[in-house]
Amino acid sequence: MGIERLLERLINRHRAQNNDLTQAPAQTDEQRLVRSVTDHLLRILNTRQGTAPADPAFGIPDLSDLPGEFASPETERIRQIIAKAVERYEPRIKEVKVSFEGSTEADLALRFSLSGIIVHEERRIPLRLLTRMMADSQFEIGPEINE
Repeated sequence: MGIERLLERLINRHRAQNNDLTQAPAQTDEQRLVRSVTDHLLRILNTRQGTAPADPAFGIPDLSDLPGEFASPETERIRQIIAKAVERYEPRIKEVKVSFEGSTEADLALRFSLSGIIVHEERRIPLRLLTRMMADSQFEIGPEINE
């Protein structure tokens, strides 16, 4: 598998052919790979199962019907759903680990740490991201933040 997914390669080729000056600054192969994986994770977590015609199981189930109190059983269920979706739909990540990091009242989000190893050719790149499920059941992903 290439560093970038097929659609990303096509978009980048189109930009290069059209001298698109709005594209991001040059990145190393490792940075492009991590960006590609992170973008794909966001796509997986924000797609509801049953909405992707090519694969109805792609994504995660609708979590908006969970009880308002995020007690241990609900957060454990969400953690398992995230881990299974990543393991199934992002084959570039090995040794996937997802752990519940708590919730924040400031932005009404549940925080999960997602870590693993990106394996590409001979490289093994450690990955550690902060994943937040917002009140509307949409996910945000960013670098791990130590607070």
